[in-house]
Amino acid sequence: MIYDDGVKMDDDMRVEICPRCGNEVYSSKAEYCKICGLRLYNYCLGETIVDPNGNNPDYVEYHKNDSDARYCEKCGMPTTFFEEGLLKDWKDAKNLIEMEEAESEFLNNPPF
Repeated sequence: MIYDDGVKMDDDMRVEICPRCGNEVYSSKAEYCKICGLRLYNYCLGETIVDPNGNNPDYVEYHKNDSDARYCEKCGMPTTFFEEGLLKDWKDAKNLIEMEEAESEFLNNPPF
């Protein structure tokens, strides 16, 4: 099953068109959309890093993710696009895909 609800990204994993407002004009160094303020990278919410002794140096590491990622592949934390509501919960997205497939099958092969 393909979850294709993400948007096109460049080689640096930055969206080419803002998924919130549709803006596509921003500088090459922009991290946030200048129109709506959305972060242009789908970072995870962060993974707290501890040293080998179990000490927490209050360091959080953020990972870049594909635009359709709801959870980070490196640490499992939710992503900013999912938290912002730009991506549906995977169960809702799966149900929508299955309904569209069933509707397409019905239209292509009507029972009458």
